[in-house]
Amino acid sequence: MKEQQKENIAILNKVFEEVTNSFIEDQDSIFFDIAERNKNRYKELERKLKIWNASRQCIVRNCNKKSIVNSHTIQKKGSLYAISEANHLLTPLFDTRIEGLSLKRVGLNRASTFPGFCIQHENMFQAFENKDKFEYDEDFQLQVFRTISRELVIKQMILEQYEKMLENYIDFRNQKLIALIKERIGNKFLRENDINIKSLSFGNIDVREEQIKKQIKNFNEDICSFEFEFYTAICNDIEKGTVDEISIKVLHLDFQIPVSLAGRGNFHWNEGSHVSNIEIVFLVLPFSNHTYIIGATPKKHKLYLEKYFNSFSRHPLTLLVMVEGWMLYGSDHWFLKPSVWGKIKPEMQKNIIRAVENIEKDIGFICVFSVFNDLRESILTKLVDINLDELTPSFKMFVINEKDKLYKSLKCVT
Repeated sequence: MKEQQKENIAILNKVFEEVTNSFIEDQDSIFFDIAERNKNRYKELERKLKIWNASRQCIVRNCNKKSIVNSHTIQKKGSLYAISEANHLLTPLFDTRIEGLSLKRVGLNRASTFPGFCIQHENMFQAFENKDKFEYDEDFQLQVFRTISRELVIKQMILEQYEKMLENYIDFRNQKLIALIKERIGNKFLRENDINIKSLSFGNIDVREEQIKKQIKNFNEDICSFEFEFYTAICNDIEKGTVDEISIKVLHLDFQIPVSLAGRGNFHWNEGSHVSNIEIVFLVLPFSNHTYIIGATPKKHKLYLEKYFNSFSRHPLTLLVMVEGWMLYGSDHWFLKPSVWGKIKPEMQKNIIRAVENIEKDIGFICVFSVFNDLRESILTKLVDINLDELTPSFKMFVINEKDKLYKSLKCVT
């Protein structure tokens, strides 16, 4: 009897080795066909939507109440309403039809929302929520806090999604391998020898599993760093009524840039042989006839934030380029006035979307595309009366490049 058991174990081990080796050579072999692979992928998208639309614990420190599902990061009746058309805006969203980003319409009620604050703490922002300007420094600080809170919550939600994805994938893979082992060894053999395979341990390298684990590790590290550097710091400032730990820079423009943006990005600052990577939280808040541009970073990087803003604030045109860079190379959490997109050539629209998807550039790069064609044309028109030869060589070349950028982007140009 013992000899028979040894023989059965040897047979099982041989089949297990054959099945797992086949899987290692072709890790798509666990999918019956492309349709099953896509079905598995869309299940993950459904899980993501469930996480995204669920109430969570309020993000405010020491609050145990449940959040509402749709906390606004950007003021609904302020900046979002100011640039909406028929109560709608355009925002980059994942499109399952093309397996990539596209600009989709979103209503004011859903724009820039996340499950962040309980009903009580939503009231923190009432002082400026429905106004067309910020009156106090505390208003800017609270708006930065709201943006930091969203970034932290979204990162936590993505981490949860990846952890669930890993759990589901390992279960799916193991069940598939068990089914393949049973199929190859045969039900007769299993029945005659009273063998029931309920689970297995897979110790080999699985590329998908390793990739998901790497993503989980990266998100954990990023969340810990961001929570300490930004979230804890601004909570301390708000509770103490100070600006000791988070530095905030505000520019107030006397014209509207028709995009609402609240996100996070980074730039690199070169000083001799030393390169510093600087993370900032940034916002663009347009109103009917003016715009706030806001940047915030830990106090230790205050000087770098000042230098970064100074490098772009010499002219309205350079500020426009900075905002476009935030949209394309920084955060995809922005909401555009719909008619602005309609002024851009279709082929240039594709280039812009590809730039948003590309993570190789940061907000230190000069944006090579024109998003705001009407505004850029208006600003350039005011420069017509200026003799370009009177400008510095670098700014003269910048203006020439901006004209070329506009020409290539304008839909009416043939």
